[in-house]
Amino acid sequence: MKKLWLLLGLLTFCTSYTLAEVSLQMDGPDTVVVITSDEMEKALFFDDLILPPDDGDTEAVPENKTSEGELLRANGPIPQVPFISSHAGDYATDDSVMSADLQDSFEEIKGKMILDIQTVNWKTGYNITAQDKNFWQRLQYVAGQCSAVASSIPAVSMFTAIAGEENVKKAIDQGTKKLVKKVECIIFDAKEKKELRWTLEGLYFEIITKKPFLLLTLNDTVYAALEETEKEILLANGKTMDDRLLGILVKNMEKFFDLRAKFYMVSNDFRNNTQKLLKISSKGFGDAWSTYKVLADHSLRMNNALAQHTLTDHFEEGTLSSLGRTVAAIGEDAKTNQALVTVLRKDPANKELVKRVDSEYNHLRNRKDEAKKKAVNTTENDKELLLRAYKKK
Repeated sequence: MKKLWLLLGLLTFCTSYTLAEVSLQMDGPDTVVVITSDEMEKALFFDDLILPPDDGDTEAVPENKTSEGELLRANGPIPQVPFISSHAGDYATDDSVMSADLQDSFEEIKGKMILDIQTVNWKTGYNITAQDKNFWQRLQYVAGQCSAVASSIPAVSMFTAIAGEENVKKAIDQGTKKLVKKVECIIFDAKEKKELRWTLEGLYFEIITKKPFLLLTLNDTVYAALEETEKEILLANGKTMDDRLLGILVKNMEKFFDLRAKFYMVSNDFRNNTQKLLKISSKGFGDAWSTYKVLADHSLRMNNALAQHTLTDHFEEGTLSSLGRTVAAIGEDAKTNQALVTVLRKDPANKELVKRVDSEYNHLRNRKDEAKKKAVNTTENDKELLLRAYKKK
């Protein structure tokens, strides 16, 4: 019986959040000093989080609390792109992110976002938080054999295959499209246990729809190339620069994780709600852009509630039901779009369109196709040398 209790205790401990405990103290009106268990100190500046004065019990929910429907419904303009859900603007506020232009460099935003993601222990799939670790990795952590979070993202590299980085930057600055299309991104996908060779278009659509945390693997050069690719896609299909998505996704992810991390500084009770938000976010699979638009707008509304002395973890918890339904509706729209693609591909009227799209636009580079093209221009002598070099044993 003792062994059973010991095993249950170990399981509970391993699956709990492996984050260092922190204590808070105010040091000036704009700074929170976080003292971790290993005596390290780190200052976090509350640049856009509004803290109420410490003059009353902010845990009490007011009697005239706004209803879920009134609190969460506010339609804002969203880019007119067919794979973006109509529900993306449901939580919009006056402070919602609508511009795709980044105020800071992408590298700066990415670095800050990674720190915030680690603070709230969000599952990303890229091994930067305890949530990304499997049971045995957590068990190793408990035994003191590995750290709680990774300091960087392992096994990920981005590079330019044909042109050097400086040449790619120069090409983008000059508005040259040909060289930008030569950028190749190589990512090792741990789940598929293989190397994926993305084209820029493939990487762009994968980020917008399914894998937003691929953003954490990019550098400034690749991000700039992605923006150029987005511009080409939109303008070639009758859209405008107002329909850009990439920068808005980056800023909404930054805003969401920034506010979640700072809510922790107000009360650790928000930790449970953050894990509920993580589960809610999975319902929007297939439309990452709309999902993080709604999550960011939700956090902005909670920040406004904090300014009005009405925000508590219980207050936020009361809004999560409606939020979950909205994100689920986003996911359903994505499934409908995927079903629509199946219908379009099977329709004989679209035969030539499907054939053209399949031949002209590649999302993953195919080595066999590239080899066949290369074989056309390979001399007989070089063919013999290749056959001898890679001769089967």
